[in-house]
Amino acid sequence: MLLHELATARADFTKETLEGARARTAELTTFSRLLPTAGSTQALLESFALEALAGPGHRPAAFCLAESIPQPQRLDLHLTHPDALVPFLALLPSRDRDRVVHGVSGLLARPAGRGAVHVSFDHREAEALLSVWCRGTDLGAVLREHEASVVASGRRPLWTHSTPRRAPRGGSRPFRRSTKKPVPITAAVRLRTSRYLASALLRRPGLWERLTGHQNLSVTTHEADHGLDWHVHRTVASGHPLHDDRLAAALMDALAGPDLIMDKRAHSCLPTTCHMRFVPRSNDEGWDGILTVTTTHARTEVSPAPVRRGRPFAVLGESQTPDGPTAPVPPTARGRVLQLECPPMSWHPCTPWRLAQQLGAAWALRGDHVLVIHDVFTPYTSWKRDHLSDWPRTRLPEAPAAQAPWQRMRMVPGSGTLHVHSASHDLDSLQTLVAHARERFDWVLLADSIDHRTCPDFLDGIADDYLLVTEDPGYRTSLSVSRPRHDASGDSGVPLTPTEAALLWREQSLRYVPLDRIPVTGLLLVTDAARHDTFTTEADDALARLAPPVYGRFARDFISRDRTVLDQDPERSDPAFTAEATAVATRLTSHPCPAATPRQ
Repeated sequence: MLLHELATARADFTKETLEGARARTAELTTFSRLLPTAGSTQALLESFALEALAGPGHRPAAFCLAESIPQPQRLDLHLTHPDALVPFLALLPSRDRDRVVHGVSGLLARPAGRGAVHVSFDHREAEALLSVWCRGTDLGAVLREHEASVVASGRRPLWTHSTPRRAPRGGSRPFRRSTKKPVPITAAVRLRTSRYLASALLRRPGLWERLTGHQNLSVTTHEADHGLDWHVHRTVASGHPLHDDRLAAALMDALAGPDLIMDKRAHSCLPTTCHMRFVPRSNDEGWDGILTVTTTHARTEVSPAPVRRGRPFAVLGESQTPDGPTAPVPPTARGRVLQLECPPMSWHPCTPWRLAQQLGAAWALRGDHVLVIHDVFTPYTSWKRDHLSDWPRTRLPEAPAAQAPWQRMRMVPGSGTLHVHSASHDLDSLQTLVAHARERFDWVLLADSIDHRTCPDFLDGIADDYLLVTEDPGYRTSLSVSRPRHDASGDSGVPLTPTEAALLWREQSLRYVPLDRIPVTGLLLVTDAARHDTFTTEADDALARLAPPVYGRFARDFISRDRTVLDQDPERSDPAFTAEATAVATRLTSHPCPAATPRQ
């Protein structure tokens, strides 16, 4: 994948310069996520910043940000004007004469170099840091002026110095039943429930400004039974439609977007408002919040702002036209379904899931539309309520994954696409999913997609071809035999013909494969060193008469790593793997697809 395209896709959301986005994208090991996810403490700090920067008010720039530079344990925020720092300063803690603490306890702020202000939590500077700056303004001076005004009002600033850590008490203490009162719902408790959702929004200010007719944006919060919900109030210029499919596509994107799922059941478009509801795909702690986007037209009595022209999202494959950004036309595919499985009782690390990722990336690079379906076991965990807290009272509603069954795995240059669907599903849901996927994709790879305890070995009626992924120790050219101790002969090996070597390989590698019940189309072999000598070729021909033929051999060191051909520079990609993957696709398409052949 070209680095320039990936950097452009990142800068569309963060508003970074292309040079900076390119340098940070080049540091990624894989391009499965173009923006880093914040850590737990960093996400909580960013949720405070979002609530302060995105309050009600007229601000054409989303969250008053001209640029956002995300890192796992740090976020650099470039403000559009210095007044945007004022609501954030109100969060800094201070103590009045009655020893009442105002603001967020434990929050520290200090001037930094080049007019920036660094904000962090006490004793957690290494875990979370906000670096806020504004071009042409010394925010450190603004912070010092705020400190002087707080002192003049009779309060003591608590954000200027770190409090000493309390030494742990020595000795053991007897066990006592907890008699604590319910924990009060503080600002930190509220924001902690959906801190990752808030962080995902703050790190992507450019998402909103690339939409057609955008004029204003504000964010509010609402305490629900399951956690803290976020409401985005968006206004567009008069004459522009309230509903925008590009907004939903950007919020649901998994590469550069926040990876949310739209709940179409709660979607309503009226002549004056449009409501869209998004549920996080992740059900981990810290995602217990729902995002609601309400779009209305700007009031005519307000001084009209310049109508913003829509700009394309590179991550969505959009192109700029005189009428605005245009999304690519969904493909009409022939839909061939391949089931990749390992032999029973095999424990090698090169699983079908890993090989399917590599094959899908190679086929997408040549212009195909590929979907990889992977079964992920997610044990049901009942929601447990904290007995020391009265809130949240229920768990977050499950994301309607059936309405967004797949997500993109990588950006692909050219016309190809690569998607993935990772979930736990039964046989009926898998059949419905595959039937829908046949209309959109050229290849559907079922890689570790079933539970063999509840599903048949071969998904007849769902899969078209069954490909067996197995280790290849290589063909043996001789067979060692035991000789008597008094035999002085130094030669203890019996040479094997290619046919005998193929028969021996079949008995050793496919011993537990029920070939009488599974119509194996071909073998995908994972080997340490691929050999293409005459003996191997003749043995492959003999194996094709005794067992399923060999469709391809792949190097173990390439399959076992996470980097695909789409994570490498085109000039540095592995040509041997690409050629072998192309040969597999050519061999599969050389005979008609069973699904396309009418059954007698």
